[in-house]
Amino acid sequence: MRKDGREDLGVGSLEDEDLEEELREFVYRKLLNKFEVVSVILIGSRARGDSLKGSDVDLLVILERCDMSYFERVQSIISLWKHRLVLNVFPYTTLETIRLTNRGFITVLDALEHGVIIYDNGFFSRLREKFREALKSGIIARSKRGWWKVPTRKIVNNEDIFGGKEET
Repeated sequence: MRKDGREDLGVGSLEDEDLEEELREFVYRKLLNKFEVVSVILIGSRARGDSLKGSDVDLLVILERCDMSYFERVQSIISLWKHRLVLNVFPYTTLETIRLTNRGFITVLDALEHGVIIYDNGFFSRLREKFREALKSGIIARSKRGWWKVPTRKIVNNEDIFGGKEET
């Protein structure tokens, strides 16, 4: 918790308070106004706490739906970023995120393991809960070298996240 009462996002050292403020501004004033954002997760070295002063910013952005191609999403989101540091963004829809989780996609699994939630309507938290259950039961695991092993079966079903409603 910071002195001003807000949650510390964990974006590195205290010299990065301007980055923390920029991230909040970026998410709440730009992304939420342009996209149907479900979750925004800080990932990579800034989430793990081992970033350097000039380290880039990595974000997993989960969208409800989006008619743009993946690359159009990336370009559109990056065009909104005005900070001096490089932004790497991984924008997926909710269904793409579930598919990638079940396929053992490293970026999503790393986000589930140690990502810092900047914004979440509950989707990512529910997915993280299922991920942790899968870790405990051995459905997903890391190898001795630290890489994720391919899941032995689905980590999560659509119904686990969306309830009884069918998502397409």
